[in-house]
Amino acid sequence: MGPNSLSRLSAEGLGTLLLTYLLAYAAGGGLVSTVGYAAALAFLYWLFAGVSGAHLNPIVTLSLAVRGRLGWLDAAGYVVAQLVGALLGGLLLWGAAGDDVKGEVLGTSAKVDSGSLVTALVGLAIGAFLLVSAYFAFEGSSRALGGLGVGAAFGLAALTGAGAINLARVVGADLTFTISGGGVAWDSIWVYIVGPLVGGVVAAFAAGTVVPALAGTPVSTHRNGDAA
Repeated sequence: MGPNSLSRLSAEGLGTLLLTYLLAYAAGGGLVSTVGYAAALAFLYWLFAGVSGAHLNPIVTLSLAVRGRLGWLDAAGYVVAQLVGALLGGLLLWGAAGDDVKGEVLGTSAKVDSGSLVTALVGLAIGAFLLVSAYFAFEGSSRALGGLGVGAAFGLAALTGAGAINLARVVGADLTFTISGGGVAWDSIWVYIVGPLVGGVVAAFAAGTVVPALAGTPVSTHRNGDAA
């Protein structure tokens, strides 16, 4: 018997909390961030993939649901758990650092002006495409190989702003920074939704068609009403 719904939601919430916290220490750009992002997601994938699939990101969850790999009711529960987990992770960071915690450490969304809008959307879409493609390509494999695959994809996506392709982390960080008295560019939040979601959905429909290697069957194929 597989893990029940509460176990899967708990895994997604706790995993996203830990990811949000760990990514704060990998922020800064360059090779250190690339390796840090890859290692963080790979490790958490190894921990939680056997329970929930270790999506830890609403964009991954919604992309799998669009492709029919996850029921929409389950997907909604995953997204809520991820958002709550990311908020708690952000609050944990604030509690650890106090009022010295910075927006760039939390991973808050940046202001996107009209001149950089296309660049931001394309970059986020490409990053999400890489990450979601890895879930389709590797989730049918062993957990060890899957962790390496999604971790590597997340590391590569760091070149386009990896933290920003995790919608839960962005929203959790924005809410935390707002609660702590910081200023957040809420008017640009739609960019961090649309860009990654477009990239993720394109990856979902590319699975098994444009890129045959993405035809693998994910381990997290729980649907609404499936036996837990």
